[in-house]
This record gives sequence, C-alpha cells and structure tokens, in this order.
Amino acid sequence: MNRIENILSITREALLGIKNKKDTFEEITILRRARYVKAARTTIVSAVSTILTGITSFISVALTVRYLGTERFGLWLTLFSILAWFNLSDFGVGNALTNKLAEAKGRNQCEEAQHLVASAFWLLSLIGIFIILLGFLLGFTLPWSVLLHIKSPQAIHEIPLAIVFSFGIFGLSFPLGIIRNIYSGYQEGYYTNCWNIVANILSLAALFIVTRINGGLPLLVIAIFGIQLIVQLANSFFLFGFHHRQLIPHPHYIGKSHISSLLHLGIMFVILQLGGIIISQSDNIIIIRVLGPTQVAMFGTAWKLFGYVRVLQAWLINPLWPAYGEAYTRTDFIWIRKTLKFSLIIGFFLTVFLSGGLTIWGRAIIKLWAGPALVPTLKLIIPMALMQIIWAWTEPFVVLLNGISRLRGQLFYGLGTALLGLILKIIFISHFGIESVVIATMISYLLLAGWLLPLDAGYALKRTTSSRVYQG
Repeated sequence: MNRIENILSITREALLGIKNKKDTFEEITILRRARYVKAARTTIVSAVSTILTGITSFISVALTVRYLGTERFGLWLTLFSILAWFNLSDFGVGNALTNKLAEAKGRNQCEEAQHLVASAFWLLSLIGIFIILLGFLLGFTLPWSVLLHIKSPQAIHEIPLAIVFSFGIFGLSFPLGIIRNIYSGYQEGYYTNCWNIVANILSLAALFIVTRINGGLPLLVIAIFGIQLIVQLANSFFLFGFHHRQLIPHPHYIGKSHISSLLHLGIMFVILQLGGIIISQSDNIIIIRVLGPTQVAMFGTAWKLFGYVRVLQAWLINPLWPAYGEAYTRTDFIWIRKTLKFSLIIGFFLTVFLSGGLTIWGRAIIKLWAGPALVPTLKLIIPMALMQIIWAWTEPFVVLLNGISRLRGQLFYGLGTALLGLILKIIFISHFGIESVVIATMISYLLLAGWLLPLDAGYALKRTTSSRVYQG
C-alpha cells in the first residue's frame, strides 16, 4: 500500500509541474504504473458497482413487470429510449470535457481546467432549461396513445404526466452530468462508481415503496429519476465542496474560446453518440411501432440480460479512455499499444464465455426473472449473443480512438454503420420477425465498423512510429 501511495505522490508532483525538467526513465515508469493503478481502482470499484447494478436491475425488472403489467412495462422501456435520444442535446460537451481535462492534466494546466468546467456547466444548464420546457410541451400536446399504440385506459391516462416528470427531472440533472466527466478526465472514475452504488440502492428502495403503495407510472418516474437527481446533487457537493474545490464552476471562469473548443470537439462526439443511440435505442421504437408494446417488453428484457455482458466489458476498458488521452499527450505510445492488446484479449474471451452461458441458460433465467410471457425464442437469443462478441472486438478500438480524440474517421464509418443498421431493421422486421432487428445490427457492423475501427486505430498508432516515444 505504501508503494502505491508513493507512486501516486510522485505522479501528483509531476502533474503539478513541481519538476520542470524533461521526464526521466524513473518518472516515465511511475507515470505508467500510476495509470494502471488508477485504472485498476476504477475497474475494481466498477466491478462492485456493476454486480450491484446487475442485482438491483434484476430485482427491479421483476418488480416492475409484475407491477406495471406487460403494456405499461413496454412503455417504461420506451420512455428510457426516448430520454436516451436527448443525451445528444449536450452537443457532446461531456465527452469533450473528459478529453480536454485529460489533456490539461497531461500539460499541468490547472487554470485551463477551471475554465473548461465552468464553461461546460453553464452551457449545459441552459440546455437543461430548454429540455424542461420541451417536456411540458410534448407531454400535453402529442397524441401518445396513437403514437405508441397504447390501449389500456390507465396507461393512456398516465403517459402525459410520466413524460412531463421524466423530462423535468432529466433537465434538472443535465448540467450535473459533467461530474462524471470530471472524474473521468482526472482518471478517478472510481468515485463515479461509488456514487452509482448509492444511487442503485436508493432507487431499488424507492421502487419497492412505489410498487407497494400502487403509485402508478408517474410516481415511479419521480421515485427512480428523482432519487438519481438527489444522489447527483450530493455528489456535486462532495466534488466541488471538498475533492476538487478549485473546479467550482464560477460564472466568471466562462470563456468563449473554451465553449468553442468544447463544442468543436463535442459536435464530433455527438455525431458518434447519435450513431450509438440509433444502434441501441432504435430497436424499441421500431418494434413498438410495428409489433406493439408487448413485443418491446419481451425484446427489451432479453436485450437487458445480454446488456450485462457489455457492461462487464465496459468496466474493464472504459477506465482506459482518459489514460489513453493523457498517455497520448505525453507521446507514450508503447504503453498505449500494450494496453490495447491486453484489453482486446481479456474483453474478447470474457464476452465469449458469458455470452455462451446466456445462450444456454438465458431463456430459463428470463422465465424466473420476468415470467414465462417474456421468454424469447432461441432464434432471438443467438443473434444477441453473437452481437456481444462483435462488440467485444470493436469497443477497445472505440475507447482508444475516443481517448486520443481521433474522431473524423468514426464520423463516417460509425454513423454509416448506424444508418445502415437502421435501414435494415426497418426493412427486415416486417418480413423476418423480431430477431431480424439484431441481425440487421450485426450485418452493419460486419460490413463497416467491424474492420474499419481496427484499421483506423492501427493507422493512428503507426503514424506515431517516427515521433518521440518513451522507451522502456
């Protein structure tokens, strides 16, 4: 433990600029170890958070399905999909902030970090106000029963208020989303995961209370989203009040050049986010329009189960995002290559093992979990398992390219993958059934992102061969 603290202490001195001379071999070694230490801390805490999230989500689905019924549960999943689209309204500022903070850290620019955080916070606050107002407008004006094929009188009555409350709480929490990005930029993602653990426990307790008092869909929205907002507020008090007090987003730190810098990089991120949301969230919307809420409930439950495989891979590789950015700023390309290879091997074999297990036992798990009415066919299970394996191959390259802000190539083949998948989903679902939605995504990845991502990453690292690199 003393050795780890010594490593972090020396690293902190180096990053604060106490040593201004050119990095020595010992300092380079310490920096490399410090990246692994921070990534390992994040991974370990993330593992605990992921396991707890899995347990609470498992219980939550079982409670929610039995409480809401199949149709209203389908609406609940669709509501999450709608809100996921509004994550795009941050214009990619969150991810841009992570990268910019990692770069500022690599260059020991403390004042730059202050300007970046304040500019991001107040920009997102304005967008959050717009989201709240939009929620009121959409909730009470659009014919949701027609748009979502709702038949139950109770669901028709509840959906407008559920929309208004969802958008309202989402808008209030919108600027607080930068807290996660600040932790990530400083390679302190373990703090985010600790607060996620608190949020998951309290959300499960709130869900249990709502189901016992028969509160309805609007009260369920307030309980779940409201608890998460309260935890975010407590997290912000810890971050700005104690942990990084120098980053308090005072308005006088706002800078036009910093807003412009965040938006320039952020727009590229938001286009990539758009591709990701088209891939992951269009399924429920297409299915509910063509096949109805009941089929969404079945599909969403199975997809949620397989989603745990991707979550497990994410807690292994996502902590490397800011580490790649900081290492790239310091031109430590040897560390980047070694780390990428390691993450590919571990992530791939873990995913194959877990997806294989779910292929065999997934239907039995869903029967116990959500009831026999939501058990999918094996024809749906197999494509879902194969899709996780494809993502296990592509995601490590995505994390690397995002971390070093190499986004231009992804703008083309990433968005192209998403749009091709969307077109194929719309065409396939009417002819081949619900499992064709996942098959369409697989085809789009194999034709585009599956081979262009590693090609792009390889080219990015190959170009650095003639650059200054750290030896050892």
